[in-house]
Amino acid sequence: MTSKIKLRLGEIEVEYEGSEEFLKQEIPALLKGILELHKESVAADTPALRGKGGAPSGGGALGGSGTAYSVTTIATKLGVSSGPELIVAAAASLTFGKGTESFDRKTLLAEMKLAKAYYKASFSDNMSSYLKTLLTNSKLLEGATGMYSLPSEALAELPAKLK
Repeated sequence: MTSKIKLRLGEIEVEYEGSEEFLKQEIPALLKGILELHKESVAADTPALRGKGGAPSGGGALGGSGTAYSVTTIATKLGVSSGPELIVAAAASLTFGKGTESFDRKTLLAEMKLAKAYYKASFSDNMSSYLKTLLTNSKLLEGATGMYSLPSEALAELPAKLK
């Protein structure tokens, strides 16, 4: 049986038509590869996050400054007052503070809970709604199902807001 699949993440697009067996066996590796390509393209398009040599600055440093912020500090600097805003702060903390470019819902929620002054128990109950809103408003991207990341615009803008 012949199957077709078309995947697009940002500027990266992959289209396949062929045996269903091959697709079933290779789709996990394909999705992982596409996500990695997307991460690399986002990093390459984000000059504010590059250290020496044009590579992403990693290790939690913002803009190569050597300063890493906790989710609470990020929430404070961003003036967080809602669940969706705290999700963005948690995503920024994971991205800039911990060097994690994509994360699942459970990881985001755990990071949100670290901001004790901002987190409310109702945020957990409303997480699905918040994520849907953030995806709709392009404040978050969903690569593979259930894996989220910050869009390139946020990666470029957040370091300035966090100084």
